This record gives sequence, C-alpha cells and structure tokens, in this order.
Amino acid sequence: MHEFNFLPWREQERARRKTDFLRLLGGAAFCALLLLYGNAYTLRQRLAAQELQHSALGQQLATLESPLSELRALREQHEILEQQLTALQTLQAQRASAALLLDALARALPPSAYYTALERQSDLLRLNGMASGNELTALMQALALVPGLGTPQLHDITTPRPTAQGAFALSLPLPEIPEETP
Repeated sequence: MHEFNFLPWREQERARRKTDFLRLLGGAAFCALLLLYGNAYTLRQRLAAQELQHSALGQQLATLESPLSELRALREQHEILEQQLTALQTLQAQRASAALLLDALARALPPSAYYTALERQSDLLRLNGMASGNELTALMQALALVPGLGTPQLHDITTPRPTAQGAFALSLPLPEIPEETP
C-alpha cells in the first residue's frame, strides 16, 4: 500500500487558520481601537460643549451680578426706611401724649389749688403743690378718673390748719411717654 502524507496539507490548513485568526484578531483590535477613539472623540466634543455652555452661563451671571447687588442695596435701604417709618409713626402717635397729660393735670386741679413742682422719673410722675384738704381729695379723685393714669398715691401733706392750704406731694404711675432728647 501506498502511504500518503497528509501532513503538508494539514500544516497548510493550520497556517491558513492561524493567519485567518490573526487577521480576525487584528480586525477586532482595530475595531476596538476605532470604537475607543470614537468614544473619546464624542466625550471630548461633549466636554467642549459643556465648557462653552458653562462659560456662557458665567458671562450671564456676571451681567446679572450688578443688578443683584443693586437689588440687595435697595432691600437694605427699604428695611432701614421701614424701621425709620415705624419709629416716626410711634413718635407721631406719642407726640401729643405729653400735652394731653399736662392738659389732664390742669383740668383735674381745683380752682384754688396749684402745682409747685412737676417731675417725671421713668414711669412715675411726682407732683408737688398747695391745696386745702377738700381740694386735695377732689384733686386725687379727679386724677384717678383720668384715662391712662394710675391711682395717685399721696406721699406727704403739711397743713398749718385744716381749712388752710398746705403743701402736698403725690405720685402717679404713667403710661410710656418718650423722653425728649436735646
């Protein structure tokens, strides 16, 4: 029988398969590199677009910063003006209270009695004056009826005779009246 040598054919087939495999492997590596490069390119493009958008937003923010600072300054001025307006309204409301108090003190005073001293100490009004016993009683009753004033408290009374006029000292609790500053 003849012997056939199939080895060269097998080696040629093996070499062909090897080259086919290497070509496919090279093609796959080339495709992978192409995909990586394409992906990197698109990421760079997206990043550049984001940076462009970011710089445009930064420019818009810079143009809006000056109106915002003006708005903040206006708000601060508005708050200051509101505080001043509130203070002025409070002062306006209390402006006539001292005059009204003096008017009430004058109306409560009986005809022959008179005040010799009037002194305010924080929320207390001290009155000194001259009056007879009945007039002093009428004065204290009239002062107790004045709205906004508390009950008068008699501190001192000196009369030489019961029917004659004598010195008195009394105090009244006051509502809040702003003290005038020079």
